[in-house]
Amino acid sequence: MPLPGVKFATLNEEQLKTLQALEKELGVYLLALVPEKLRLASLTPEQVAKVQEVEEKLGVMLIAYRADR
Repeated sequence: MPLPGVKFATLNEEQLKTLQALEKELGVYLLALVPEKLRLASLTPEQVAKVQEVEEKLGVMLIAYRADR
């Protein structure tokens, strides 16, 4: 199912190596997405903590954004 306003990033070799190094360091897989019609929202540490609480409670991943108008 496509995400409206977001697409998977096309990374060059250097970017891919950077991403893979971080994945290895953290022991996780990461998705690289590019907002097309969305602006990612800047959240305070307190807001990030609240979002993470809800993610944990719901078992989902949330992305905070503002729609470009």
